Amino acid sequence: MMPHSTPSSGDATAPGPRQQAFTLIELLVVIAIIAILASMLLPALSKAKDRAMLTKDLNNVKQVVLASQMYTGDNNESMPHPSWGTVSSGDPGPDNWCYAGRINGKAMPAASGRRGANAYTNQIPWFQKSQLFPFLTTHQVLICPKDWNDSMGTLAYLYVNRDVKLTSYTWNGCISGLGSQLDSGKTYKLTDLKGTNLQLWEANEYDSFFFNDAGNQPFEGISQRHSGGNVNARSVNADAKGGAVVGGVGGHAVLMKFRKYYDTAGVDPKGNRFKPAELPNDLYYVPNNPTGGY
Repeated sequence: MMPHSTPSSGDATAPGPRQQAFTLIELLVVIAIIAILASMLLPALSKAKDRAMLTKDLNNVKQVVLASQMYTGDNNESMPHPSWGTVSSGDPGPDNWCYAGRINGKAMPAASGRRGANAYTNQIPWFQKSQLFPFLTTHQVLICPKDWNDSMGTLAYLYVNRDVKLTSYTWNGCISGLGSQLDSGKTYKLTDLKGTNLQLWEANEYDSFFFNDAGNQPFEGISQRHSGGNVNARSVNADAKGGAVVGGVGGHAVLMKFRKYYDTAGVDPKGNRFKPAELPNDLYYVPNNPTGGY
C-alpha cells in the first residue's frame, strides 16, 4: 500500500479555514432591527426628557410663588405687582415681580430682535432690582427649560419677537385689579385673595405680544409646550391634550388641563370669549367685584 500523505501547507489543493462574512441580506436585516429598536427607544427617551423638563418647570413656579409669599411677609401682606406696560415702547410700567420698570430713570430695554445665549442678558440688571429678586437671587428660575429649548429651535421665529425674554411665566392682572391700579403699582393684600386663586401661568408662546411685559389677562391663554406634541400655531388650543403649569396664591404649582383652564377663563377652542359658568372664579378674582374683574 502507498503510505498516506498529509497535504503540506504549501499545497494549493489543501482546504484552508473557511472565511466568515455577512451577506448583504444579513447586513440589511441587522440594520432593519437596529432601526426598529431605535424607533421604539427614541419616543421613550423624548418622553423622559419632557417629564424632566416638566418637573423643573413645576419647581420653578413653586419657587416663584413661595418667593412672593416671603415678599408679602416683608410688605404688610401686599402682593408683588403683576407687571403692566409695553417694554418696547419705553413704557415698562411700575416695578413688579419680574423687573424694575426703571433704574436711575432708565427704562428696562426690550429684548426683541435678540436671540441665542445672550437673548435676555440686557434685561438682567432690571431683574436684579425686581420685587422678587431678594428671594430668588437667580433669573434662571423664571424660564421653563422647554421654552428655552423650543426658543432655539422650532419656535425661534416667534421667540425672537418677544419684548421680555427674562421669563416664560406671566402673572394674573387680577392681583392689581385689572384696572387703574395696574398703572399705579398698587396691589391687593394676600389676605384679600384665596389660596386657590391662580397667580401665574406659562404665557402663550404662539403670540409674541403676550410677552410685552410680565403680566396678562386670563383670556389671553396659556402655553402649549407641555401638550404632549398635540399643538398647532393657533393662539388658543383649548382642545389640545396635556396642560400648562400654573401657580396659586396658596403656594402650589400644578399642571392644569387646557380644557379646565379655558372653561374657567371663558374662551372656546376658536378663541371666542364667553361668560364662564361661575364668576368670580380662580382666574377672575378681583376683590369686591361681582364678576371678579371679568
